[in-house]
Amino acid sequence: MKTGWVMVICIIFSASAVMAETAVKGTVTNKSNVEKSANMALGEGAKANMGSVRMKNSAIDGTVTNNSNVKESANMALGKGATANMGSVTMQGSAVKGTVTNKSNVEKSANMALGEGATANMGSVTLQNSKVDGTITNQANVKQSANMALGKGAEANMGSVVAE
Repeated sequence: MKTGWVMVICIIFSASAVMAETAVKGTVTNKSNVEKSANMALGEGAKANMGSVRMKNSAIDGTVTNNSNVKESANMALGKGATANMGSVTMQGSAVKGTVTNKSNVEKSANMALGEGATANMGSVTLQNSKVDGTITNQANVKQSANMALGKGAEANMGSVVAE
């Protein structure tokens, strides 16, 4: 008697804009164009955001944007608590008041977070306990590139603007 094992891996093609406890007043956009790309999160608590803009405890008052064009690229978060953000703008404690932006063009590139708690941000603008008051831009043009965070707690940021 033969036993067959089937492993199912979900590949999600997506544009994103995830928020948590929110409280906007004016605008949060995210116009993502994603073509022939793969977005994958495998592992307990793993997160993969392709077009991106991800906030957490939020607030905002005016604007946050993120116009992302992703073509023929792969974004992967593999491992417990791994996070991969491709177009990016990620905050956490959040706040803002005016503007943030991030216009990202990613082509034929790979962004990977491999390992427990690993984080890979490709277009970037990553704040953690956050707070902006006015302006932060970041226009990333990433072509035929690889950004990888390998190992427990590893972090890799490509286009960047990181404030912790």
